[in-house]
Amino acid sequence: MLTRLAKIQPLNCLLTALTLWVVGTIGVTSTPVSFPSVGDAIKWHLEHQMFYTIFAIGAVGFILLGIVNWVRNLRRR
Repeated sequence: MLTRLAKIQPLNCLLTALTLWVVGTIGVTSTPVSFPSVGDAIKWHLEHQMFYTIFAIGAVGFILLGIVNWVRNLRRR
């Protein structure tokens, strides 16, 4: 499994991250509630919008995976 992940191209990682981030952003911005602070907003989303939060976390993970693979490719050259 890890060898398959290592073969994923950085561009694919970034495209997947972009897709996940768009889905997560649509979920977060469609919230009908206003919050007094950023901490309250994050807490509310973790409690009520877990589906979109998972998408956003997945996007960050794919971005990091893409960066790691990009750095590995630079070292090989």
